[in-house]
Amino acid sequence: MTTPKEFDYDLWKTAEGAFFTRLKRTGEICEVDAEVFRTLHNDAMKMHREQQGIPVYTVRDGKSVLACRVPLLHLGYDTDGDDVDDVWAVEPTQTEDEYVTAQMEQAFRAILTPKQLDIYLTCMLGGTSATEYARVRGVSKAFVSKYIAEIRSRAKKFFKHG
Repeated sequence: MTTPKEFDYDLWKTAEGAFFTRLKRTGEICEVDAEVFRTLHNDAMKMHREQQGIPVYTVRDGKSVLACRVPLLHLGYDTDGDDVDDVWAVEPTQTEDEYVTAQMEQAFRAILTPKQLDIYLTCMLGGTSATEYARVRGVSKAFVSKYIAEIRSRAKKFFKHG
């Protein structure tokens, strides 16, 4: 795994499931438990996102494409400062990862057709079964299943490249 230069250790997992870190400065290798590995990996990914910025997508020819990357906006704000607008505090308890996920999910919704979006919201997010959706809408279950498969395929491509 490649880490930013400012991040002074490498992380990896062996095929047997053991977690390791290597200090770049000294070359020392140390086995760590899963919780430590997860914490170090999350810190590395946070730094990477801050350096790269948040991907912003646009729709071209019905496909989602990366338009640009923008600097990461921190959701916290200083309540004592008069120059900071409260609008940046989207939700005080929302973490950066949750914010980025919500933004990506919103961008994903934009690339769905109206029928796909309805099925996505009703069945996949809303919890309505494909059978119930088909019965209420007067369509076949195979029709709904086909759309669900298309949505999953689009999601896989969208979030893999995002």
